[in-house]
Parts: sequence; C-alpha cells; structure tokens
Amino acid sequence: MKNRIRLSRAAPWLEDEALLPQLDRLSIDGAVAVDFVGRFESLQSGFDEVCSRLQIEARALPHVFKTNHALYVEHYDDETRKLVEQLYAADIDAFGYCFGG
Repeated sequence: MKNRIRLSRAAPWLEDEALLPQLDRLSIDGAVAVDFVGRFESLQSGFDEVCSRLQIEARALPHVFKTNHALYVEHYDDETRKLVEQLYAADIDAFGYCFGG
C-alpha cells in the first residue's frame, strides 16, 4: 500500500516510501522477516537486548541532540489523529501503541 499524502511541497521525500507502515518494512512476501524490533521509546533496553543476542557487551548509549518541545499529542487534532490511526492501523495493533501512551 502506498500512502498518497503530500506532507510538504518543499519536502517531497516525505511521502510514499517514507510513510510506509513499519510492518511493510519488516516483511518479505507478507511474512515478518525479523525476530526483534526495538523501540526508540526504550532505545537503551532495545540496544541491550541486541547486544545480549549477539553476545557482546552492552554499553550506555549517549543522548545527543536532545530537544525540548511539546509532547507529540499536542501536534494532532482530531482529523490528523484519525488519519494516522487509519494509515498505521496494522503498526498500532502489532506494536501495541495507543495515542498519548
């Protein structure tokens, strides 16, 4: 499924492939082709898990480019929230996401 949404005329790369659901990126012929998916929200624990599986020593990841901004939910109205829920329904279900959670 290709998303046909233009987010910005100045940034045409922010459409099509850039907007694919994550499950589309993790699948080959419809079957999930990975055995672990880390989350940015818990980057350190995901990195620790990968290190453990590879049997290498984990280390603390530095936090670089930290920003101070509003929580992502502040950037959505009802229309954009519904759009995201429709486009990424499979990802939301597969990864157990909920808006604001």
